[in-house]
Parts: sequence; structure tokens; C-alpha cells
Amino acid sequence: MASKFGRLLHSLGLSPERAARITASIVRHEEAYAALVGRMDKLSPGERDDPANATVISVKAALAEENARQKSELEALLGSSGYSEFERFQRTASHWNQVADLAANLYTTSTPLTPAQADRLGQILIASATTADGRIRRTISNWDAIMAQAAVVLSPPQLETWDASRKHNELWTQLGRMRNTTVRNR
Repeated sequence: MASKFGRLLHSLGLSPERAARITASIVRHEEAYAALVGRMDKLSPGERDDPANATVISVKAALAEENARQKSELEALLGSSGYSEFERFQRTASHWNQVADLAANLYTTSTPLTPAQADRLGQILIASATTADGRIRRTISNWDAIMAQAAVVLSPPQLETWDASRKHNELWTQLGRMRNTTVRNR
């Protein structure tokens, strides 16, 4: 958990005690969310798609209640400005995860990713995923432009590793979509 939210907690300048309380709140939320999703997973696809299904109604209500509980708790711990940063962090997490994956892949090489490179690469990803109205998309489609910008930040071996990792992840994403489509069509 610390690795997932460490960047955010550090940037907010929180005391260790406050950071621990925030982390505990996030863990409680993720556990509650996982339990609720687990209830939905027990349903057949037809039951899940039925808006009148009692379990679907119950889980949706519980999810809304859990989200409201976490928002209230985190706003109390972080303040409104800190909570806004938390929301932005959540929206950009998938992009920072790509940077963390690259750092892990390069860790034992002769060209590990530096903190400055990681920060710049994250900024490139987030900028490319930001729409004109300021929303941040979770997926990125303009990889050619990103790779051109990344070529200025990364060394050739780093760029090659990132491109191979990105292509590998895209393949797994496509396979997952195909699997989900197959399951839904059964």
C-alpha cells in the first residue's frame, strides 16, 4: 500500500501517524469494495445485467454508501484540498503504474530509471491522457506521440524496454477483452 500511495502521501507532507490513518482508511475501503464485487461475481451474467435483481440493487446501494463513507473520512483526514489531490491521484494511478512497471523492469539493468526520468515520463503520460476539458482518461491512444516525447527523456535501451513492455501489456489487455466478450456471449 505504501508503494501505491507513497508518492501522494509524501507530496501532501503528512505526518507518519496521519499517513497511517489514511492508508488504513484506503485499505478498509478496498476490502469492502472487494467483498461487494465478490458478491456480484457470484451472479451469472444474466443476473448481473438485471437491474431489478435484489443482489444487484443491494450491492449498488452498498457501493454508493461505501464510497460516500470513504469520501467523508478522507476529506476529514486530508481537508478538501488534500482530498482533491487524492482524487487526481486516483485518476492518474494507471499512468503512474506504467512508470513504476518500467522502473521495475529496468531496476537490475545498467540503465535504471532515475526519479527525474520517472517524474517526467509520468507527466508525459498524464498530459497525453488529459482531455481539452481537463478530464484524465485511463487509456492512452496516441502512443506514437508519447514515444517521441519519451525518446527525449529515456535512453535508447530504456525506451526499447518500455516499448516492449507496453506492447506486452496491450496484448494482455486485448486478450482480457476477448475473454470477457467470450464469457458474456456464452
